Amino acid sequence: MSTKSNHIQSVDKAFAILDYLMNQEMSLSELSEATGYPKSTIHAFLATMLDLAVIDQNESDGRYRLGRRLFEYGAYVSRSWNIVVLSKAYLRELMAATGESIFLAQLIDEALLVVDSVEPSSVYHDKSVAKFKARVKKLTCRSWGVDNKYKVLKLNELIRGWVNYFKIGSMKTLCEKLDSRIRCRLRMCIWKHWKTPKNRAKNLIKLGISRKYAWSTAYYGAHIAHVCQRGAMNVAVTKERLTRFGLVSMFDYYIDKRVTC
Repeated sequence: MSTKSNHIQSVDKAFAILDYLMNQEMSLSELSEATGYPKSTIHAFLATMLDLAVIDQNESDGRYRLGRRLFEYGAYVSRSWNIVVLSKAYLRELMAATGESIFLAQLIDEALLVVDSVEPSSVYHDKSVAKFKARVKKLTCRSWGVDNKYKVLKLNELIRGWVNYFKIGSMKTLCEKLDSRIRCRLRMCIWKHWKTPKNRAKNLIKLGISRKYAWSTAYYGAHIAHVCQRGAMNVAVTKERLTRFGLVSMFDYYIDKRVTC
């Protein structure tokens, strides 16, 4: 390990000068006063550093500033550093401390571009997620001739059971995605329950959709997935309305019940 005793004093002095010039332009006298070295010593260093283009001298007032060679060094260092590789250890530390997914993003034109991420290990398996989705699909089958209230009741049982079983894992992102999927399928059930275009338009208007948009949506026909995922039903039958209808939010329930180790 390097210690102060084996430093080369001339290098120390050169870097002391550069440290002061990093913040502002300075004259010979100012550098001598700031570093505590004699003017003759500072002058000798400045002359050598000028020859090497490490510093530059302002022709108008004779003050010194950092030179283009340092800019070239900085540009090379910037190119040689891989921010993704260098930040990986810090991302993992944050993940271990929070138990959450950690993302590294770059700001580009006021938008964030995710360039790397680390995810905590999960205790659930892809097969269990697939089984959960299949069960949701069965419970929200539009041809199942039961009341939507009963469908919500069975969905809540499924959500609570699955989250309670896997609550020790990290699955915030998964719960958000599954939540969105469940709400979309339940909207489709409600849409089917309304049956006729006239009844659909009437109910959409009641839920705050404009008359023109409601009537044009009511005759969408086979485009039920679009209506319920990104269209008028998505705007009218919100998460809050489905919550009041009795549906448990999988994401909210997980946040309440999760176990962090």
